[in-house]
Amino acid sequence: LIHRDLPQMVEHIADRGLDMWMTTNAVLLKQRVDPLVDAGLRHISVGFYGVGDGYNRYVQRPERFRKVEEGIAYVREKHTDTVSMHLDWLLKRPTSSPEIVDATWAFAKRYDMPLYVNLVHYSLPYFVKESQELQFAPEDRPHLERLVERLLEFKAERPDLIVNSEPGLRSVPDWLIKGPEMRVPCTEYQLIWVGPDGSVQMCRA
Repeated sequence: LIHRDLPQMVEHIADRGLDMWMTTNAVLLKQRVDPLVDAGLRHISVGFYGVGDGYNRYVQRPERFRKVEEGIAYVREKHTDTVSMHLDWLLKRPTSSPEIVDATWAFAKRYDMPLYVNLVHYSLPYFVKESQELQFAPEDRPHLERLVERLLEFKAERPDLIVNSEPGLRSVPDWLIKGPEMRVPCTEYQLIWVGPDGSVQMCRA
């Protein structure tokens, strides 16, 4: 959202009939979203790292979560019939407590935002080295299995608000514990990743 030419980028893509979504932390959403909607933006995903003070601690900025919620509320109020939004919730050790999981689910329901469960990664540089406290360990498996059962309860309650499939949710403990030992097909031919510096690549990691 800080890129000065973002509305022109959106218009360029929309004029060519391509689908797109913008991923944002939503801090500047309230101030910047209107020209983007006018240019043709119709889908927004919000990186979601916790609720309240937990979010502020993760991003190391006080009052940041308040701005995030204000931005989401603004889009819901002004562009609810035009723009779809979903939450890319990062499941990491600090967000895996039952209380935070329930608060995240309440937030998703409050703003009618489908929740996609993203997992803390074992190779992306901003999730490793200095950030080891974000990772899970083998002894966390029972806790993760209970958490998955809670997420499955949410999906049964509101299937439209949990994006992940049931098998995908049940695989979460394996993803988080096995890490690079997981063997799955690559999705590099399904996505084009455009970075904030304008770089383009076929895969995000």
